Amino acid sequence: MTVCFGYQIEHVKAIDFVDFCKFDKTSPVKQHYLVLLFSILLTTVIFGQQEEQYDELVNLIKKGSYADSSDVFKYGNMAIKIADELKSPSKKAQIFQYFANYHFYSGRMDLARNFYDTSNLIALAVADSMLYISNEVRKTFIQSVQDPYNAETRFKELAEIALNKQYMVSLVECYNGIGIIYEDRQDMPVALTYYLQGLSAAEKTQDPRLIGMLYNNIGLTKVQLKQFDDALTDFKKGLKYAEKSDDIRLPFNLENNIGLIYNDKKDYDKAIKHYQNTLKRAKELGFPSYISVSFVNLSNSLNQKGEHELSIQYADSALTIMKEIKDTRNIPKTYFLKATALLDLNNPIKALEFVQKGLDVSEEEQFLENSVGGYRLKARILENMERFEEAYTAFKYFHELNDSLYDLSNSEKFQELQMAYNKERSEAEIQQKSSKISMLEKEGELKKTRMFILLFSLIFVLVVGVGGMYLRYVRITRKHQREFTQKLITSVDQERSRISRDLHDDIGQSLSVIKSKVNLFEKGQLDNLEGIDQEIGQLIDQTRSISHSLHPSYLEKIGLKRSIVSLLDKIEKNTHLITSSEIDNSIDLLDLNTQTQLYRITQETINNSLKHAHAKSIRVLIKPAGNQWVYSYQDNGNGFEINEDDHHGIGMQTIKERALKIGGRAQFQSQKGKGFKLTITF
Repeated sequence: MTVCFGYQIEHVKAIDFVDFCKFDKTSPVKQHYLVLLFSILLTTVIFGQQEEQYDELVNLIKKGSYADSSDVFKYGNMAIKIADELKSPSKKAQIFQYFANYHFYSGRMDLARNFYDTSNLIALAVADSMLYISNEVRKTFIQSVQDPYNAETRFKELAEIALNKQYMVSLVECYNGIGIIYEDRQDMPVALTYYLQGLSAAEKTQDPRLIGMLYNNIGLTKVQLKQFDDALTDFKKGLKYAEKSDDIRLPFNLENNIGLIYNDKKDYDKAIKHYQNTLKRAKELGFPSYISVSFVNLSNSLNQKGEHELSIQYADSALTIMKEIKDTRNIPKTYFLKATALLDLNNPIKALEFVQKGLDVSEEEQFLENSVGGYRLKARILENMERFEEAYTAFKYFHELNDSLYDLSNSEKFQELQMAYNKERSEAEIQQKSSKISMLEKEGELKKTRMFILLFSLIFVLVVGVGGMYLRYVRITRKHQREFTQKLITSVDQERSRISRDLHDDIGQSLSVIKSKVNLFEKGQLDNLEGIDQEIGQLIDQTRSISHSLHPSYLEKIGLKRSIVSLLDKIEKNTHLITSSEIDNSIDLLDLNTQTQLYRITQETINNSLKHAHAKSIRVLIKPAGNQWVYSYQDNGNGFEINEDDHHGIGMQTIKERALKIGGRAQFQSQKGKGFKLTITF
């Protein structure tokens, strides 16, 4: 049986075309074959037309996805209808991939992932492994935003598959994805290695889009390495390839990067020329965000060139577009750019007005990275206006924000590593279980009994093993609890002894002196009681200090934030330490027990820094993180090597216990000579 274009032809023999033409036209057999031949030719023409229509629609869909147009779905649905008529599931799956690409470029990652999954379901059903791998690569790009460590592993797995099957486009995209991950980690040499591997693979495909994309990323990496001339060469090479491709975004990005290089080299005329080209390309694309970027870059170069009035006009054009598309992330930077131009025009009052507008947007949207530059510019403007006290305050706040961003970055990196480890372990367990289930399903009836016996044995061994581990854990835990209790009793006794000494040596002796003076005065042996009120005041302060160390009652009066700030101010005043803090105001809304535990933890860590670390500075951070809170304490002291099996001293154990009391978990980070950091998530 042979199937041609959807029609079934049964038991047709091979017939020479010349002999066929010799048949009698009136022959029933001849008439049958004429009708059949006409049907086949007609079907071929119709299918050919549909193939052409499909290809035309695909081109329109690609352009629509680049131009952020609703045409993507209009033409896409038409293409899906043709794919169904052609009985081509792969073509249908391809359209779903284009839908996913559109959402990916638009920043709607959840919708993009859903369409990639839909495309993959069809690809798996028809065994289209090339399309499946292509979708998986794109899904991994989405994963790399939140989970770069596992995304790196997935990229490498997909690269190996793509290399074995010679899916060169997917191979290039995998190398590119790994390069981007390492570039985000600021590991430029490794990033450059993967980009060069990607370029080598891209050159084999002779795809100008892929080659241009790799030259662009190689250039960006060299910019980070301060190799500006080499980066400029790469960008120019990439632009030549990009202009030969059907990707209308890539030439914009490359030309924009060339402009940035010339701007850094202070060749503003060339920079402005390239930015004008990017503006032209952006208007052709129809992307408002690209147009606003071009306006901002033109404004910046014109301002640095000294054409401040024209710079302000372009900044205003950018602001108009950003407000229309609600691009709140870039609005503050544009306000700051306008303020810089106004300051250069000797109009500091207007400059201050616009820098404050930018700061207001930054703080409302919580864009700390924008606020850092804003406060630095504000300090410069205020200094120009000879308002030195306000300038000092703005500059100090700039430094505090800068330090906060650094600490936050470290905290996020640690949490990212922890999440990557947990996820990798979880996926390994899931994969192991899936493998066992798959083996069971593939085995026949005779092997099922053996597998069940083996599984039962494994479960038995697992139960025995887990039970043994649990008993061992219980014994170790009880041992540690006993050790902790003994240390705690010793610590309590020492604290009582200290309080006793404070009462006897300080308060007791002070009272004795006061009593002696009063007795002498009553006996007439002392002319007056001058200075006694000051001594009584000192005695009250000593009593209050002991009372506060026993119970911080002022937490109920002034809240945790002010209490910690007051404690840090006192430490800074009485020691050589420099202190800083960033504490969210809403921390004072937490219950008193939580505030008390956090205050005690702060006291304990400061005490450790003073006694053992020989630190020069300490910093306390308390910020909300989603539905949780993050407490962070950091010093730059001597540090120490942390051994997970070692339960440390009474101080760190107490911190762990206090963290557990508020539903949190304490994590310690330290190395010799690299300071100490405590992070509590609760």
